[in-house]
Amino acid sequence: PFSQLDKHGCHIMMHSRGHESLVSRIENIELRYAGQFGRVGRYALHFHMIGNVRQSYLRSNSVHHTYNRAVAIHGVHYLRVTDN
Repeated sequence: PFSQLDKHGCHIMMHSRGHESLVSRIENIELRYAGQFGRVGRYALHFHMIGNVRQSYLRSNSVHHTYNRAVAIHGVHYLRVTDN
C-alpha cells in the first residue's frame, strides 16, 4: 500500500468543546499502518482536549504497525481504556 511507502496512514481524532460534549465508543476494531510519521499530533487514535468523557471508552481493539503513537490521550479525563 501507498501508506507504507510514505508512512502516512489514517488519523482518528476526537476533539470537542468541553466536558461531556462528546461520546466516543470504540470497540473491536483493528488499525494497522495508521498514524502519520514525523507529524506531531497525527496519531492512530487521538483524544484531544475534551475534558470529562465519562460515557466514552476504548476497548478490545488492536492497533499495530503504526507510523506514530498508537493512542494519544491528553486533556481528557475518565476515558476507559481496557483490553487493547
